[in-house]
Amino acid sequence: MDLLDQAGLLLEYDQQIKEMEQELKGMKERRDEINAGLAELMTDNETQNLNYKGHIFYLSVQRSVSYDKEQEENFYHALRENGLADIIRPTINSRTLTATVTKELMQDDADGNSNLPEWIQPFITIYEKTKVNVRKG
Repeated sequence: MDLLDQAGLLLEYDQQIKEMEQELKGMKERRDEINAGLAELMTDNETQNLNYKGHIFYLSVQRSVSYDKEQEENFYHALRENGLADIIRPTINSRTLTATVTKELMQDDADGNSNLPEWIQPFITIYEKTKVNVRKG
């Protein structure tokens, strides 16, 4: 297979993946609608669970909690003051870390090799993968 055939194949697979991702998104949305409808019917019929074709369907409540990001500092302070400091986890976005290391910390030596300062070397590992990106021309 030559270079142009391989590039064409990559484009074809990229397009197929995009289409499949859109189809999957639609299917998940439709599944959520069906699930909500079934939950409503089960609630209306006061049915906690039902057996159908060897499967048990049962009602459950899934709870999610979020907080106001604009109040994050005050929220964290309140958690600490009330004995819940252990649930606070600092995070670093992986793309931000990569950009910071690449642009601010890596230094080229006399041979043109990129090196990290010694203080950060024990903490990070750099992975590189060569790939082909595609964009419309």
